[in-house]
Amino acid sequence: MKTEIPQRILSGRVFAGQSAATRERNLAALARFSDPRAIRNALLEARDAGYGAVMTLNDERVVAAMKSLRAAGNRFEILPIVPNVLGMVREATEHGLAGAGLRRLMRVGAVGFARAALVGAMHPGRVLAKHFPTLLAILYELEMGEMTRFDPPAVFLHHQMTDLALALGNRTVFEDFARLMRERFGAEPGLATSNFALLTQRLEEWRVPISLIAAPLNREGFLMPEGAESYGRALASGAFRLIADRVSVDSPTPSEAVEWALARPGVVAVVAEETMERP
Repeated sequence: MKTEIPQRILSGRVFAGQSAATRERNLAALARFSDPRAIRNALLEARDAGYGAVMTLNDERVVAAMKSLRAAGNRFEILPIVPNVLGMVREATEHGLAGAGLRRLMRVGAVGFARAALVGAMHPGRVLAKHFPTLLAILYELEMGEMTRFDPPAVFLHHQMTDLALALGNRTVFEDFARLMRERFGAEPGLATSNFALLTQRLEEWRVPISLIAAPLNREGFLMPEGAESYGRALASGAFRLIADRVSVDSPTPSEAVEWALARPGVVAVVAEETMERP
């Protein structure tokens, strides 16, 4: 299954104050987007500017903005990145474990929470043994319980989880993710990574059925440890489709950098940082 992905994708990093902009501008963006209505308005402006989707972690502000958008009949895709481990840790720190659990229950609903609990109940030994793929499966259920209402065309494994599993040689993480996203959520599985060439090599060796990869691609070689030539070799077979991220070290992302990335062979889309308020 090869899903059609919008060519221009808005990065959710701008809403979280985690863009490539200066610290001052990130703090200003974080304050500005503390209100879901501001995010909703930014998504509408992005749609009018030619963006077709937002790639984001599970953020309750973005979820609220998307709900408002869809309720008004506006179509805009969401490409979730899961799991948002840091977000869960932050909630537990701010609200305590019980408070964080209650907030999550209120967002995903009883059915979503029950599904996550069922995964754990079916594999108690693995949970107690802290079996990495099983714990991830529980996190997927908790995160996707909020996202399924938007019927996302693709879901991406967080780059930290991808690169950790890659470093450990844990093929099962990728196989389980691919199966669960397709069979359970009806979405194409994608992987976010900072090790594009090595990841594609392992996926081919392990015959894991994932072809959609989000990874940095830019002329400066920023966050591209294998170099630009390795991208060309990995994409030459046509087995993988690249969503180019971090196409510039600047934020907002210059339109020239977006066009440059879209012109590269094998690139099907670009993730750009855009506040919709260019200086």
